[in-house]
Parts: sequence; structure tokens; C-alpha cells
Amino acid sequence: MLAHHEQPVFSRLLQLIDLANHPTWCFLRPFAAPNAPSVSRQIIAKRASKAHLIMKHACDIAKHAAKIHVSEAKYDIRRGISHCISFGAAVVVEGFTLQATASGTVQEATLRTVLPYCLNACGNDKIGFKNEDWRGFGYIVASCIAEHSVLTPEAADTLASTIVEGVAIYDEDDELERVVDGLETLIAVLSTFSYPESDTILSIVGLKTAQFTGYHLAPKTFKSLTQLPLLVEAIGMLHEQRGVIVAPLIASVAVAALQNANTTKLISRLIQDPATLSIWNDPQYNLVTSFTYHLVQKTTKTRQDETDMESAKSILAALRVVDANAYDLGISHAVTQKIRSKTTRARLASLLDVSFHENACTDTALLPPRLALEHADATVRLAAIPRLSPGDGVEMALLRHFTIEDNMDIVLASGRAVKIMLENTLELTSIAPAILAALQHWAI
Repeated sequence: MLAHHEQPVFSRLLQLIDLANHPTWCFLRPFAAPNAPSVSRQIIAKRASKAHLIMKHACDIAKHAAKIHVSEAKYDIRRGISHCISFGAAVVVEGFTLQATASGTVQEATLRTVLPYCLNACGNDKIGFKNEDWRGFGYIVASCIAEHSVLTPEAADTLASTIVEGVAIYDEDDELERVVDGLETLIAVLSTFSYPESDTILSIVGLKTAQFTGYHLAPKTFKSLTQLPLLVEAIGMLHEQRGVIVAPLIASVAVAALQNANTTKLISRLIQDPATLSIWNDPQYNLVTSFTYHLVQKTTKTRQDETDMESAKSILAALRVVDANAYDLGISHAVTQKIRSKTTRARLASLLDVSFHENACTDTALLPPRLALEHADATVRLAAIPRLSPGDGVEMALLRHFTIEDNMDIVLASGRAVKIMLENTLELTSIAPAILAALQHWAI
């Protein structure tokens, strides 16, 4: 009856009960008097913030209502059931907020009381599957717990993995919204807790100060994420339609995937899906450069079999398609890390498809050709020209070097490279004015 606290029947019920025998509910005695005002939810929530038994009762009301709905085997939720579940969620949220405002955090006893209900609502229990309001109760409470309490790493991991397991049961396109709701709650939970030592955090490359992006993903949470059929689509919807910042989640999933077998397809989907392309291009996170650097570092530091090496190459190819310049910067950062081991150099050369000679495979030889073309050393610039591929302004860069270079070997090599590109794929009309300008320079 507590959920109907504003109804006259509740006031009448209070008059029939001897509240003196129920110490937990003594705060309701003033409302048992004739003509007394109805009990507001704020009063109940205020009391719940001081008595975790009342908080438990509010959760019991919500869960019991959800069970009734499931037992009736009806998918249309009755208004009364929704009202009871909403009441429970409101009392918990308001109680948490009041308690956190008063003491700075939610008390452990309150958290121990509420967390099991939250896990039940968020998880793969059949009640949450058949009752969206009960699932919503879990998501609201989980977000509130993350905002107002300090969880142990184990509790945070349990909450995160439970949320993901709860949405893993949805695999149809018309259930995408439910997966999105779950991932939005997951992000709210993960973003509250900081684990700088986590191995699923991505270092952002290319900034003057060290910065990182990503969340701590426990192995169980990551495994559950990989089992979501609609994971990439849900991340895209979060970004495009709800405006949620998803770059840290993408970074963490991608980094974690590198540490697990048979996840190359997942990384490729995260990179190539149209809904996530703009995230990889966001300069705030510099994901293409940072992940390219991370992938090269990981691949070259440990022994890789042929399958692993080919997987890494396919991921690098996908990153280059997204942003060739950012990709080249990532390779450049990896190459310039003073690689001393011949074994590491050999792996790096294999990864980048550069011919390897123990004494000749220098840092500059491993640089991306587009960056090597701008190197201060003329021999490095000359060696880069045969490795260049058409596109991304390469033709204009070659014509610029054809015009400004003092080294005639580079001038001739640049001219030959443009000629070959014109014979194979390049359209003359696209660079005709630049060619005429370059030829005029040498005609004077």
C-alpha cells in the first residue's frame, strides 16, 4: 500500500494500524490523525535515507509488482504495476541523493540493501526480460549508485558485467533500443570509476601532456560485450541519436580485443561501421593515431604467429582508410621509440611490409612514406618516393618536391612517380594546372 501513499485509503489504513508496534513506521503517526494531509513521497524518501529498511521495502514493492506482471504472462504492463515500480525507483533515487548530500556518500548498509535488487533488475533474470519497467528500475538505480557511492573494484565489475549480461539476450533489430539503454547505463557506471593502471585504457598519442581515454573493462564484462549481436549498432545509436560520448567505450573495447583471440572482426566493425567513423575522426580523442600506435607497440613487443600478424595488418589497413594522415602519425610515433632490438625491428618491418636487413632497417626506413617524403635528409626523401601510393594528396606533394627540390635525383624520381600514377589510376584533369606550373618552373 505504501506506493499509494497519497490516496485516502492509505490514510484510513494508517488509522486502523497501531503504529506503536511498528517502530520503523512510527514517522507516519502524524498522518494517521483525522483530516491529516496525505503522506508525500518526499517524506517517505527522507525517512528512507535514514532507515535502510524503508529503502528495502520500496525495492520489495517494485520487485513484487514486476513479479505479478510476469506471473500474469501479459506483455502489456498494467498501469498499477508501472506505478509501483516507479514509486520504488523514485524513493531509492531521492533517498540516495539525500543521504549522499548529508554525508558525502551513500552508507554501506544502504548500498548492501539496494544493490541486490539493482543486480536482479539489470541482469538476465526473466523478470527484467519480460518487464521493461523493472529493467528500467535497475538502470536508474545503477546510475544513481555510480553517482553517489564509492564501490569496490569487485562490486563495480559485478555491476558492469551484470548490466551487459542483461542485454545480451536481445538480438533482434526491434530490440536495439533496449541494448542502447543498457550500454548507456554501463557508460554511466564505468565513467564514474577510475582505474588508471587498467590494461584497457588507451594512451592518447600526439598531445603535449599525457592523457588517456577509456574505461576499466573486467574480463567478464568484455566477454559479455563481445557476445552482444547489436553492440556496434547500439554504440552508433548512442552517439548519433542520444549524443552520448562513446569514444572511451570504443577505445576500451578495441584495446581489450587486442588481448583476446578471434576478435579481429569486432575491431574492424568498430572502425568501419558508418555510425562510428566520426568518432574515430574526432581530434579530441585522436583514436586513429593512438590506436595505431598501441597496435604497433603491442604487435612488435610480443611474438606473433602468421595469423596474428595478418590480423594486425588488416586492422591497420582499416585505420588507414579512415584517416591516412592520422594513421601515418601513429606509425611515426611507434617507429621513433628508439627500437634497439633486432627482433623487434624485424617484427615491425614485417607488420609494415618493409623489407628487413639487420644493418639497413633504420628508423627512417620504417617511417610511413608520406611522412618520410618530408624528412630533412634527402636520402630518406628519395627512398620514400617508390613506396608512395596514389591518393590523400600524394600527387600534389610529389609535384611540390618536383618544383622546390635542389636534389636532382629527387626531382627526377618525383616526376617519374607522377608519370606512373597518371598511366595507372590518376586522371590528368585533376592535377593538370599543377603539372603545368611545375614544368614552367623548370622551363625558366
